[in-house]
Amino acid sequence: DEIALDVRGRTEQRIRETLLHEVLHAISSRYLTNEDSLEERQCKAIASGLFDVWQSNPDIAEFITGEK
Repeated sequence: DEIALDVRGRTEQRIRETLLHEVLHAISSRYLTNEDSLEERQCKAIASGLFDVWQSNPDIAEFITGEK
């Protein structure tokens, strides 16, 4: 599967948030059954929360990815 984003007129931060949101949808559809899959509002909340945590705490993102 492929994720395509329309980035025209969007800020870099908005593009990152949208990409994370779409990745969550992809994970949900691959690893969860249809009845257990994440709803739109859940993907939005998780993506916003993760983005905020990683942006506010770059050490967490570095630790998770193993990169500096």
